[in-house]
Amino acid sequence: MTVYVTGDIHGGLDMQKLRDWELGDSLGSDDYLIIAGDFGFPWDFSAEECADIAWMESRPYTVLFVDGNHERFDHWAERPMEPWHGGLTQRLSDTSSIRRLMRGEVFELDGKTVFI
Repeated sequence: MTVYVTGDIHGGLDMQKLRDWELGDSLGSDDYLIIAGDFGFPWDFSAEECADIAWMESRPYTVLFVDGNHERFDHWAERPMEPWHGGLTQRLSDTSSIRRLMRGEVFELDGKTVFI
């Protein structure tokens, strides 16, 4: 298991850095990418945004994020909380693999402890 951390995707504004991330193609299902603030999805559910979300969900690794100040908090206020790896999360949608890691929670990722 490997954990990579980046930040400030701002929805589609900075997605290209993930698409250009060559190492990302070599990661597997036990690896994680944590976006530390300003994930920015969803924003307007445009066709382009939905394509970006589908691309992230198709990655072999798991995309996690911690909220920043550029989030659509009204969307997240309506999403249910779910326990995951010892802490509470929210999924982007009921079927999404993308998870919001809730602040103040502690997660166990393959023997490593992560405090959000």
